[in-house]
Amino acid sequence: MRNLARFLVFAGCAARIVAAQDERPEVALLRRITNHALQELSHLPDCTCLETLERSHRPAGITGRPRALDTVRMEILYTSGHELYASPGDARWEQNPTVFPAAGLIGNGPFALYLRSIFATNDAVFTDRGAEQVAGRQAVRYDFQVPRMVSGHMVTVPGGRGIVGLKGAFWADPVSLDLLRLEIHADDIPVDLPVFALTSIVNYARVRIGEQNVLLPQSADLDLVEDNGRENRDAIEFTHCRAFHAESDLHFEAPPPIVANPPPASFSGTALGHPISEGTLPPGLPMVITLTTPVTAEAAVGTLIHGKVSGAIRLRGQELVPDGALVRGRIRRLERFSDASSDYYILGLEFNEIELRESVLRFFADLQKIESPGVEWLWSTSSTTTHRRVTATESTYLPDLPGVGAFFVRGTTVNFPAGSRLTWKTRALTR
Repeated sequence: MRNLARFLVFAGCAARIVAAQDERPEVALLRRITNHALQELSHLPDCTCLETLERSHRPAGITGRPRALDTVRMEILYTSGHELYASPGDARWEQNPTVFPAAGLIGNGPFALYLRSIFATNDAVFTDRGAEQVAGRQAVRYDFQVPRMVSGHMVTVPGGRGIVGLKGAFWADPVSLDLLRLEIHADDIPVDLPVFALTSIVNYARVRIGEQNVLLPQSADLDLVEDNGRENRDAIEFTHCRAFHAESDLHFEAPPPIVANPPPASFSGTALGHPISEGTLPPGLPMVITLTTPVTAEAAVGTLIHGKVSGAIRLRGQELVPDGALVRGRIRRLERFSDASSDYYILGLEFNEIELRESVLRFFADLQKIESPGVEWLWSTSSTTTHRRVTATESTYLPDLPGVGAFFVRGTTVNFPAGSRLTWKTRALTR
């Protein structure tokens, strides 16, 4: 059978290929995507996001899927090409994220470290894989491989540590050139490192930071399987991204490795200023937001949306939020799917802040109700085994994130016109 894969070798922004191949469309497209990714990295501002990790664990000798372990929330700060971590609202930042959980899997790199190792070096070998779909969007896929001797990708687990090679794939929009997904697997694992498999998957979307519309990670999955069969898995979501203003100089050491069951960290931390927009509302307060921006199936993920608070928010007779206060957010998810029974969308709306007369409040709330037909909070699909006549039902749940309302919309289109009402209830950040 004819081999349809095409192997491309890039050095930074320029292709190291013979001139006769230079006119091939897949080569030109890869060069444009590479240039675009590097440009996005160079323009990425100092910013911080709320990182929510749903962690699960499967002990050695146990079969089945990993079971839920805990939920960890941190602020992640990207500044000067580095990633720092802090407890939500804290002004003391750590270079090593392993200081927060006592055990389990945790890692760094989703903002820029992964992309720099793939696009900003001379080391990655790319393979064109053609067109595919990602979350209902048309994309182009390229596989890649980075040898262990140049990857610099350190992994530490109980019983060993070592540098691994990288292999995987990325998907990009062929029109906008934006990265949509990056998948990385540990390759050429050293024999003295007790790791069977390590996989990282990062999904990207546009986010408004100040006056810029930048490409940032939206979610990630990290899965590590050790040689003894023990497995640790993290499902990561990034929300509430905003500009950051530091009040002191930063000094960095070497970036920390991905760690499973880490030892106590010794990094002392860095005292910095707070991010902007620190105020929050007490938990348990009902709030109705009326959309002033329509949301339709033609919108793009990252599209800015606005709403207004309908009815003043009061606590013990004190007005906390006036009627008509502006609420800002974006479309977080807009994915179309089809199964054996029907068509449906997954729609996610993320609200970040409420603008008051002299301050800004961060928006942490749970979506309670949407006054629109076709909305489903849970999606179930059924399959039947013919010879046994056994029907199995599989249910799909969406992550519970502060300030994010995610739900299913039945049908072949989405239409939430201006004036649509969404009922929320404020929540504590740590829940």
